Amino acid sequence: MKLTRNTQEKLQNILKSQEYKVRYEKGNFAGGYCWVKDQKIIIINKFHPLESKISTMIEIIRQLEIDEEPLTDDQKRVVKKIKDTAAPPEEEENISPQESTIAPQVSSNEEKA
Repeated sequence: MKLTRNTQEKLQNILKSQEYKVRYEKGNFAGGYCWVKDQKIIIINKFHPLESKISTMIEIIRQLEIDEEPLTDDQKRVVKKIKDTAAPPEEEENISPQESTIAPQVSSNEEKA
């Protein structure tokens, strides 16, 4: 998969189709996803390089059960490619879901890289 802003947008749109909000925020964290106040929100470190942002979204998609109903044919192909490609062992350890009932202190840079 090419590491471009277009790829980032495609992955972000797949996650949005699954009712996740993708936010890019500053923070001292690696990325991943978490539940915040009963909402599906993915927070990605906005200071990480594009490769890291894309890698985070790929790992999240790999771990989620994706409902294909709202996906376009192109998005279905991307999801299949991601699911069919095994993650390197070091990547599997880095990303895990976290549960939180308190919203983190974040700015309003939703959907901006």
